[in-house]
Amino acid sequence: MGLSFKNSPLVEIIAEIRWDLPWVNQTSAEDTGSVVSIQHEEFYMRFGGKVAAAGFERIERLVPPNFFQLPYQPVYRFRHNAEERGARLYQLGMGLFSVHATPPYKSWAEFKPLVSAGIDALLQSRSADENSVPFRSISLRYIDAFSNELTGERSIAEFMDVLGFQIKIPDAIGLHASDLAKIQPLLQLTVPVAIGQLNITIADGMVNNGSAIIMDTIVSNTAEIGCSMEEIMVAFEQTHLLIHSMFVDLTKPLHEHMQPEETGQC
Repeated sequence: MGLSFKNSPLVEIIAEIRWDLPWVNQTSAEDTGSVVSIQHEEFYMRFGGKVAAAGFERIERLVPPNFFQLPYQPVYRFRHNAEERGARLYQLGMGLFSVHATPPYKSWAEFKPLVSAGIDALLQSRSADENSVPFRSISLRYIDAFSNELTGERSIAEFMDVLGFQIKIPDAIGLHASDLAKIQPLLQLTVPVAIGQLNITIADGMVNNGSAIIMDTIVSNTAEIGCSMEEIMVAFEQTHLLIHSMFVDLTKPLHEHMQPEETGQC
C-alpha cells in the first residue's frame, strides 16, 4: 500500500525529460539577425494541436519569435483551460519537455496520468530525425513548503535536526556569533544513487506571502532511455519510488501533523 498525506506540504510536482539535439536546418530572420529553427517551430505546433484536444488551449510563448532559442530551455507553455483543479501545464523547448502540477495534486497516482498523456503527445509530435533519438535523462522534482503548522515554529536549524541533519557550528564561527539560535543554514546535497542522482536543498523561503521552510528534491534517472512510452514511464516509476521512500522516512517525525493515509498508490 502507498502512503499520502492529508496535510501535505507539496507546492509543485515537476516531471522533466531531455534528449540530445540532432543538427537541424535553420534560417536567419533578416530583420533581427536571430536564428529560428523552422523544424522545431513545426514540432511545437504539432504538440500544441495534440494537447489542445485534451483542453490545454491556453498557449504562451516564452521566447519571442525570431529570438535565439537556447537548448533545454522552455519556449512554449501549454496551460489547461480549467484552473479550479490547480495549475496543470506542459512546457516544451529544444530538447526539453516538462509537466507541472500544483495542489490539489498531492501524489504520484494523481500526477502520473498527466505525465503519460503529455509524453504520448510528445512522442507523436517529434520530427522524423528525432523520433528515434533516445532520451538522455528524466527527472522528477517535488517542491515542498513546511509552514509553522508543520515545523512547530522551529528555526530552520532546529527543523533540519528533526529531519536528521545534524549541523555543528565550529568554535571558529560560534565564538563570534551574537546569537547562535539565529544562524540560518542552507543545505544542499548531491547524492549518487543507483539510477542516477539525488539533489536536495533545504532553505528558508516564502510561499503565498508566508514564511516557510522549503525542501526542493530532484531525482534524476541519467541512463539512456528508449523512445517508447513503456520505457519512459518505467524510468519515471523508478525515480518516484526513490523520492517517495526518502521523503516518507525523512519526515517521520512530522507525520502526526501531516496526517498520513494509506492509499492504493503513493
